Amino acid sequence: VQIAGIRLNSDGGISAEGDEMAKVVRDFKLITVVQNGSICASACFNIFAATERIAIGLGSPAGP
Repeated sequence: VQIAGIRLNSDGGISAEGDEMAKVVRDFKLITVVQNGSICASACFNIFAATERIAIGLGSPAGP
């Protein structure tokens, strides 16, 4: 089974752990997705921004 991407929904977390997850996203060239009604802030945004291919739902807040 090959994983193409991950869905994110988090208001933050531990920065160092977010950085580790961001490295995995970069290394495996995963797509990051924040769906409608989800949030991605703080450490989550580091993961979200770690790729060249993102998808975000309209009205979904994502930012540092």
